[in-house]
Amino acid sequence: NQSSLVASVGQDQLTREREADGERRRSEHRGSFTASNFERWLRDGGKDAAVRAGELCQKTLDAYELPALDSVVHDELEEYVTRRRRELGD
Repeated sequence: NQSSLVASVGQDQLTREREADGERRRSEHRGSFTASNFERWLRDGGKDAAVRAGELCQKTLDAYELPALDSVVHDELEEYVTRRRRELGD
């Protein structure tokens, strides 16, 4: 909790750490999205994160290859699925 943190670190040190952390966070993002970045983003299609994530997901699915499966195991699985579908009325 806050009081045990202050007791172990000291209020002055805690204040300095918080100020340094805040400045570090601000400086990491300061000026990261300039007009040239915006223009490049538009030129590249202006895709938002959801669109880019969907494309990456589809690319990953398209590249997926089924792992090798012993033919006996494959046949047993097929028989099991067929039997269960019949039992469940699917």
